[in-house]
Amino acid sequence: MTGVSWGCPLGYALAALALGACAPAGWDRNIAWMAAAMRLGNLLIYTPGLLWLNPFTSGWAQTLDWDLWPFLLGDAIKLAAAALLLPALWTRGGRQPRLSTALILQRPRAGHLGAGGTVCGRW
Repeated sequence: MTGVSWGCPLGYALAALALGACAPAGWDRNIAWMAAAMRLGNLLIYTPGLLWLNPFTSGWAQTLDWDLWPFLLGDAIKLAAAALLLPALWTRGGRQPRLSTALILQRPRAGHLGAGGTVCGRW
């Protein structure tokens, strides 16, 4: 893995693992814990991204200008929205829904096929 952009994909993998462990522990059912989980996810995404990008820039000021400051406002808005909405959805539904890869990756029913006769053209 070489190049400027490999830090964030590495961070996404770390964040997915960490937040995947937080959800069964109930972090997604409470506003404060959901916000903490989202902050943890952002930290796990930004840290490897910034560390990976820094050698390709003229220093930390440029690294932060390119890969942190432009994204903080949008991330704060997404964090607030997720922290407020997700626990409310669990409460309103009366039970905690389970989203699993089985639901996402299941084969489509007849008549519901995507490009090339498959979902995403990959089946």
